[in-house]
Amino acid sequence: MRLLDRARRIPAAYWLYFVLFLQLIVLLPDSSFESDMAFWRYWAEYSFLNGPGRIYESKTDYFPVFLYTLWGFAEFQGSSEALARNINYIKVVPLVFDFIAAFSIYYLVPRRQWRFYLPMVLLFNVAYLYNDLIWGQVDAIPCTIALLALIAALRDRPVWAAALLVLALNTKLQALVFIPFVGLLWLASVWRRPREAAYSLLAVAVLQIAILLPLILEGTTGELWRVAFESVDKYPRVSMNALNFWWLVYDIDPAYVDDPDIWYVLSHKHSGYVLFFGSSLLVMLPWLQATWRRFRKGPIGMVSDDSEQSYYRLTVLTVALAALLFFFFNTQMHERYAHPAILLLFVYAVLRRSYWLYALASVAYFLNLEYVLHYLELPNYRTVVFHGDFVASLFAIVLVVGGVVVWRWHLTRAAT
Repeated sequence: MRLLDRARRIPAAYWLYFVLFLQLIVLLPDSSFESDMAFWRYWAEYSFLNGPGRIYESKTDYFPVFLYTLWGFAEFQGSSEALARNINYIKVVPLVFDFIAAFSIYYLVPRRQWRFYLPMVLLFNVAYLYNDLIWGQVDAIPCTIALLALIAALRDRPVWAAALLVLALNTKLQALVFIPFVGLLWLASVWRRPREAAYSLLAVAVLQIAILLPLILEGTTGELWRVAFESVDKYPRVSMNALNFWWLVYDIDPAYVDDPDIWYVLSHKHSGYVLFFGSSLLVMLPWLQATWRRFRKGPIGMVSDDSEQSYYRLTVLTVALAALLFFFFNTQMHERYAHPAILLLFVYAVLRRSYWLYALASVAYFLNLEYVLHYLELPNYRTVVFHGDFVASLFAIVLVVGGVVVWRWHLTRAAT
């Protein structure tokens, strides 16, 4: 009865999201990147038959949290035959995280500015949903968890921030880009409340042990470290279908250029590192100074505080740019690695109430994904909009304009 009473108190407009969720499941596309979906099915069946602790004997190169998700999905199906019939419904899992991500902005937007339609800005973004509903990938899971970690850190919840970041890292290494931001905010919180540091470390230790427990019991944790270390340089090509900076450098597809080859003075790989870390530091400097000021100011402000809102916008935009710089300059990038930047630009768009950067990045991301998968089966993919130079230029515009916004914010605050 209590559950029914709570359901009745939900505004009628919000039931539209439930209807939308059900519609997306009913209309779930049968398409996928075939090799990815074949791996999901194989790993799910392997863990179902042999147990989740032995999953790394299947030579998987994914991290435990997602692999346990596959195991849980297989257990729910109950047999290999049912798993084979219904493997397409694994897409429902990242779809759930899409909805969680869309509503997570509730914790950053002042109540006076909250509107029920704001989550639709993400949930009607075809480029964002393409990743899981059409491609069949799962980037929404680690990206959403990492976003929740960032929100917890901004809201001065260090224990939750630390635990969620560890959970994201155990899902996919894409969450690495969040570490400096969540880490510094975490330090600012526990500096004033040292007890929270102990609680955070305890929570992280318990969570990490729980994640590794099936592997520990089977004695296969060494395989996880193998996956972690071998994930670097697994595809020694300058680009793995990412339409990024390297398309602007070469007249040919960078997928045919060896990563270890020298580009001017350094290898492509190390040149990418220099460009990424250098540009990221440049973008982060205003945020670092703002974080220091916020730390010295005293207790964390409320969501409704204008200065706190300004800091939220700066933080989210800076993380978005760092995530996009990671995709744009580094080598061996897959097309999907721009996914976290799209999610963060959505949050920034809602907070700033300015959507064009988010829209432009979404267009570029969609073109990059469609360039690879050809889901629309267009008659010609050699047009200018699918050319690497064009898409890379769109990403570059987002980065340049975003950098200008960050530094304009900094210079405006410095002058006051």
